Amino acid sequence: KKKRKEKDSEEPEPEVISFLNINAQVAPSMDVYDYINLTFDDPLQSYDFAAVHVQQKVDTLWKDIPFDYEQDSVRLRTFRVYGDWEPEKEYKFQTDSLAFIGIYGLHTNKMEKSFRVKSLNDYGAIFFNVAEVVTPAFVELLNERDNVLRKAEVVDGKADFPFLTPGKYCARLIEDTNGNGIWDTGNYEEQRQPEKVHYYNQL
Repeated sequence: KKKRKEKDSEEPEPEVISFLNINAQVAPSMDVYDYINLTFDDPLQSYDFAAVHVQQKVDTLWKDIPFDYEQDSVRLRTFRVYGDWEPEKEYKFQTDSLAFIGIYGLHTNKMEKSFRVKSLNDYGAIFFNVAEVVTPAFVELLNERDNVLRKAEVVDGKADFPFLTPGKYCARLIEDTNGNGIWDTGNYEEQRQPEKVHYYNQL
């Protein structure tokens, strides 16, 4: 028997469509104060947040909810999406195709991520009562490696840090003399002292 003849013309392989890669950092268990971080492989030519949806599960139905977004002022390929997350609620983050188009013509594909917001029982809180500070001031909450985790302005003698996960914390109070929101070193020529810093160890 002759071997079966191969087809003279094989069926063409389906065209491989390339999409602009989007890295959506959406934790399955979301903190109530957290946000969704979007990072793209290429700089964007255009974007349309009308093609982006955040939905909350209400009973058995999914309902669109409002959200805010901002583009990082330095890392222009990064966006943050903020929602008014409710504890113990379920959410979906969705993007339609063509929501984001890169400078090389690639566009994003459809995407969906689901997450649930943590319970208030998962958190603690630290409240500072600040006395005898007459200048503007802010408190920075630090981890064991002295990395800044959160910052709170002192308002009416108080600085609050709600929704803290269990852990060991330190803090420092900065007397923000010029009110610019950062700690400033001194300047010898201007005879200006560094802004005062007060540490609170092992809260």
